[in-house]
Amino acid sequence: MAYARIQEWTHPATESQPFWYRAALGAVTILALLLRVLGVGTYPKLIYDEYYYVPAADVLLHRHPPTLIKNMVPGIDPNLLSHPPLAKELIALSIYLLGNHPWVWRLPGVVLGSVAPLIVGLIAFELFNNRAVSVGAASLAAVDGLLITMSRVALPDSPAVPLVLIGVWLMLAILRRLRRGQPVSWARWSGFAAVMGLALAAEWIGGQALVLAACWLAAVPESRRHWKRWLPALVVIPFAIYYASYFYAWPSGYHQPWLPRNPFWAFFPLQVMIFTDMWHLTFFHPWTANAWTWLGIPRPTALLLTVSSHQTIRMMAFSDPWVVWMGLASLAGGLLLLRRQPVGQRRAWVFLLWWLLCFYGTWLLTPRSKFLYYFTTASAGLDVAAAAGLVLAWRAAARLPWRLWAQTGLAVLDVLSVLSIAYLLPLWVGIAMPRPFYHAIWWPSQWNPRVQSHQASTTQSFSLTLHPTRQAVGSWTGVPQAAAQAPLPSPWAVLRGQDSHNSVYAASWRVKTGYALKLGTALAEAPAMAGSIVYQETMSDQLYAVNVPTGTVLWSVGLPNMAMGTPVVEGQIVVVGLGNSVFQRFTRSHGWIRGTGASGLMALNAATGHELWWYHTGGESMATPAIQRNTVYDVTGAGRLVAVNLNTGQEQWSLRLAGFDSTSSPVIVGHHLYVATNAYFSSYPAKRSTVWSVNLLTHRVAWSRNLPVKSGLSDCSLAVGGHNLYIAGVPAITNGGRGPGLSNRLFAVNRYTGHVGWSQPLGAGRLQALSDVEEGIPLAVGNRVYIGSPASDRVFAFDGSNGRKLWSRRVGAGVTANPVLWGSNLLVAGMNGQLDLLNANTGRMVGRDPVLMGPIGAASPLIVGGTLIQATMGGQLMVQPWAH
Repeated sequence: MAYARIQEWTHPATESQPFWYRAALGAVTILALLLRVLGVGTYPKLIYDEYYYVPAADVLLHRHPPTLIKNMVPGIDPNLLSHPPLAKELIALSIYLLGNHPWVWRLPGVVLGSVAPLIVGLIAFELFNNRAVSVGAASLAAVDGLLITMSRVALPDSPAVPLVLIGVWLMLAILRRLRRGQPVSWARWSGFAAVMGLALAAEWIGGQALVLAACWLAAVPESRRHWKRWLPALVVIPFAIYYASYFYAWPSGYHQPWLPRNPFWAFFPLQVMIFTDMWHLTFFHPWTANAWTWLGIPRPTALLLTVSSHQTIRMMAFSDPWVVWMGLASLAGGLLLLRRQPVGQRRAWVFLLWWLLCFYGTWLLTPRSKFLYYFTTASAGLDVAAAAGLVLAWRAAARLPWRLWAQTGLAVLDVLSVLSIAYLLPLWVGIAMPRPFYHAIWWPSQWNPRVQSHQASTTQSFSLTLHPTRQAVGSWTGVPQAAAQAPLPSPWAVLRGQDSHNSVYAASWRVKTGYALKLGTALAEAPAMAGSIVYQETMSDQLYAVNVPTGTVLWSVGLPNMAMGTPVVEGQIVVVGLGNSVFQRFTRSHGWIRGTGASGLMALNAATGHELWWYHTGGESMATPAIQRNTVYDVTGAGRLVAVNLNTGQEQWSLRLAGFDSTSSPVIVGHHLYVATNAYFSSYPAKRSTVWSVNLLTHRVAWSRNLPVKSGLSDCSLAVGGHNLYIAGVPAITNGGRGPGLSNRLFAVNRYTGHVGWSQPLGAGRLQALSDVEEGIPLAVGNRVYIGSPASDRVFAFDGSNGRKLWSRRVGAGVTANPVLWGSNLLVAGMNGQLDLLNANTGRMVGRDPVLMGPIGAASPLIVGGTLIQATMGGQLMVQPWAH
């Protein structure tokens, strides 16, 4: 069936359009505005990458940003190497005119995004000279999932995509005038080039638009003759506007030591750095999607994800796959039947092919990690193709002898499109939906985030929105009785709930049947507990609230970075630390700074999971923070101790230490805070490994002690026993054979003076990889300290007063998690997932858990009311009753 021919454009440009056409486009624009503006301010905090661009706008305005920005220079864009500045300047202008509110941040995207469907309709009219195609394309663009979501957030793409569309429309309008022999003034050429320059200054997808424009203008005969007019305009004006968008640096330069002081000469190496960085940038992120999957059912980009016991709120950036496929099928049909169509129609299909190649094909060339919202501009072109295909096919079907059947089939396609869009619309605008709604109907696995295996570089998907996979777990019978346990801490203000690390507590409830909840991969640390609810962080950027007696997930929220510690909980506030282990930059004074992306502290409502505040630290916050007197304390990957108000997230004070903290969680005794850091001044291993004591009243370092270890200290959380602090490190490292060979050593440091009272070797051995945890975490109870070693596969007991070794016992695997004391017995979690019960006085084996938990990292067992809770590196939260 050939496409119907559409008559060439013949009426003058000044001829008014019929009322129904203008009314239809007006109605579509109003619909687009409503879908983009309603509820846009109901997300009261920064979401997704707004963490970068809104603070940058505040810095441009010489205002205090909502997140901490390292090396901030007021008035200078702090994200020089990420994107051009125009989008951030538009956000800044909105804040300057209307105030600093969430809806104001997103206003430039809302305004321009609401006009985008109208522009798509006008592009379709210029291409196909058909009002039905124009209205159809505008309608599809109004409900295009990518165009909607990118209009509702404060990101560079939000203004850039509409500016690109406006530029394309102006180019096509100029070409229409040239075809009809009408003059095109320099002002028209300049206006078109200026819009292209604005698009480029907002986001580098403007560069894709310039490639499309230059190639098309050079290929079309009517414009090729005028190349002396459009080529200079297309080169000079966009460059001038792009350069002008950096106007804030003209008075005094960029204030960066790696750029020339002269802002003009600094501009060019800066652009080379941006291009090099953005072209080759690769990273793991749970919502990346390979470009070759964008034309199928790809992984969307989750801009907002909140899961409660009864409902979910999602805002996910993706186009309706059904419309994408219709656009591809229409484009393929138009190209295959090219010879049967008039010249203007042929040109339209070829232009849409070039559109797809420029705005989609170029993404196939770069090795960088990609997100689906990069497809937004290409998706708009497929909206035009889908509308044209449906309209032309409908007209062609009307001439067939079996037209009733053909048009019925096309009508069914239209109905399916409407139903598909209606089904997906809540995911695009962030409407709360019943929790099982989508999974009960249709939810492809590709719409779940990727997670990275701890044991290998492979990735997989898992569901964040239904009850996680639940399996039965057997009881551990024959466990000896224990004396009365300590009450459950409230607040849960430090790692393990107390500074000794003995996470064994009483509870009024019991779990009768054991279970395992699959929460993704790599639960690096044990959960925090409040009442009968545990709060579990995951390395797949997620926080879960689980009712332990029932096994019910009360809520789950997506986080903007990895979570490797234990939350702290006080009242109705849960605070988590976020960050990853990637080193971001080197400074001569402090060495390597660790943590990329959104690193910091986030507070959430304990009952709902709603974000309360966010504090950006400038370096990872992988360790568990600590709470005292309404203040949250954290030591970061930038080597800073920060004190943040628990209720507001406002910084109260900070102190520069040295190096970086990895997962050494701070512990507070009285008015002193203790923590450990490593400093890398060249490469692994560490140049300095330091234990710090900070007076929280004076905000000064009371003492610091460098220990003779090469690694591991910043991974080990200090245990407090009497006047001593206990910590383990790695004195010697060799890297050969199957993995790094290393030794472990335990140190006892006087917490008043910093004097090392004693140290004891913990054996040596090999790890499988450098990424494995290198030392054990100590447990201090009474006058004894217990610790396991991942190097020697042994557990040790020492007299805390003099360091005398009381006993040691080899177990089935290395041990990094601290043991816990259950009565007179010691529960030890091996890295292979085997749990052993040892006599605390002799080290004799008392029992072994019949359930193999799976790989275990630094997460110690948590025993509450006779129920064992164990987090595993395999992503499972194991809950097991102990029979007495």
